[in-house]
Amino acid sequence: MERDLAILALKVAIVVRSPPKDCIHHTDHGNQYCAHDYQKILRQHGFKVSMSGKGNCYDCEYGIAA
Repeated sequence: MERDLAILALKVAIVVRSPPKDCIHHTDHGNQYCAHDYQKILRQHGFKVSMSGKGNCYDCEYGIAA
């Protein structure tokens, strides 16, 4: 997945869903999710960023059930 497509999807989701501040955004360590532009949008909208450990997609630092 390309970075631009991930950013577009994130922007659409923010507009459509209006997530609350401190909403948890959990992803793997894909390049598109680690990109500076993507992370900047998350910070601007008050997301808590959570990334899984390498090889463990269910690993979430906030302890939510998968």
